[in-house]
Amino acid sequence: MSDLKKSTLQNIGVVGLSQVFLRLLSLTRYVIVARLLSPADLGLFALATAWLALSKRLDGLGLEAALIQKQDLPKDSFLYSFWVKLSSALFFFLLIWVSAPFIEEFYQFNLFGSVFRVLGLVLILNLPGYLSRIALTKSLYFKKVAFIQVLGGFVNVFSTITFALSGWGVWALVGGVFIGEATTSMLYFLENKEDFLKALKLKLSLKKINHATKDLFKYARPILGATLVAFLATRLDDLIVGKLLGPVELGFYSLAFTWGNLSVSSFTNALSRVFFPTLSKIQKDLARVRKGYLQALQWSNIVIAPICFGLIATAPYFIETLLGQKWLPAATALQILSLYGWFRGLGGIGGSMRKALGYPQIQFKLGALFLILMLIGIFPLTYRWGINGAACAVLIPSIVCNCLGMINSKKILSLKWGEVFTPLAIPTLLALVIALMMHFICQWASFIPAVIIGALLYLLTIWLVYRKELRSLQQTLKAKRGKS
Repeated sequence: MSDLKKSTLQNIGVVGLSQVFLRLLSLTRYVIVARLLSPADLGLFALATAWLALSKRLDGLGLEAALIQKQDLPKDSFLYSFWVKLSSALFFFLLIWVSAPFIEEFYQFNLFGSVFRVLGLVLILNLPGYLSRIALTKSLYFKKVAFIQVLGGFVNVFSTITFALSGWGVWALVGGVFIGEATTSMLYFLENKEDFLKALKLKLSLKKINHATKDLFKYARPILGATLVAFLATRLDDLIVGKLLGPVELGFYSLAFTWGNLSVSSFTNALSRVFFPTLSKIQKDLARVRKGYLQALQWSNIVIAPICFGLIATAPYFIETLLGQKWLPAATALQILSLYGWFRGLGGIGGSMRKALGYPQIQFKLGALFLILMLIGIFPLTYRWGINGAACAVLIPSIVCNCLGMINSKKILSLKWGEVFTPLAIPTLLALVIALMMHFICQWASFIPAVIIGALLYLLTIWLVYRKELRSLQQTLKAKRGKS
């Protein structure tokens, strides 16, 4: 077995475990905060972070993906990219500062301007660790990345809970993000401050910056377009729901979206962070890319299917048990968005593969189609059925675009339909059966026993079905540790 494959499996394990730990921390925070804050507080924070996410996507200019994907990158191009990032961050920070009062007036959300301005400082806070984060990711040093993210996430969660218990309201969430981002950036900086200091010592001119980064921007331009479209596809619904329905309903919708996309944020995003740079290194070996894609699709579905279908089957019981009865209006939207999360999670694997092979324009086209379909449906559906209609307006385009994305992945990798569906069939059917069983247990007993019984049965069945693959993975990781 190749060293790259062993390294990839180990990196997936490290990143996966770190994401599970981070998600457990985040869920603990969410459960506590949901009982202390009002839906309006959560809605205000969701709106502010949606606008901040737009600024962060545009601020990146697509350069980060280009820096990771390009394998023979001159050092000057890497260092000069910092100054492009710095200029962009300062521009968008000033734009946030100026635009915040106007956005607050448009939405009629009290405190939005102040919250948005404070959150905008995150763009500046991230600068010292920018080059270090890219270098570690490109070199596949995911242990260090995982450690930094876990520590920063812990600081975020601890700060948020502390502030919430002290009665800070929405500022508890803002303070947690601010302190967590500052901690993460500083840890990245301390890990590799040499590149940052070298970038500061460069002799600057527009001609030199342009010469050093022009090749990067050829790849980055479609990435930026796809990134912007991806943001609009995943956060524009927040902006529209906030305007049409107000902060309280946006709070319910934000909660449903967060938990409905639990599997994506916990596992699929972590897998993609390893998958993209790893496939970028072997992008010319289509056979290895094909095998890696199918394995990633299989294991991703094994993890996300039970989470998504389990939430669909138990949403009202889950909300009442963990979050409190005041959040029950979000139950139906949570069920709809959990199905959306399943399609989105599987589609993310193909997206990482296409970026690694140099097809970012396909992601842009799929994202643009998603956005058009969502815009067609979200206004009438939201007016008619509130947050449940908004959730449907997101789900329907997701089904269409992710099916088209899978067709495209099949074409790029010269796969047969049987090769694509085989990794999906058993975990999906098993998860559906377990979810149905959990629903009846919730009616007969309660949510907690349903989760315990369902999880144990699912894990036991997965072990019986995939025991050869699991033993192979275990032996591979042992060999990797022994070699190191």
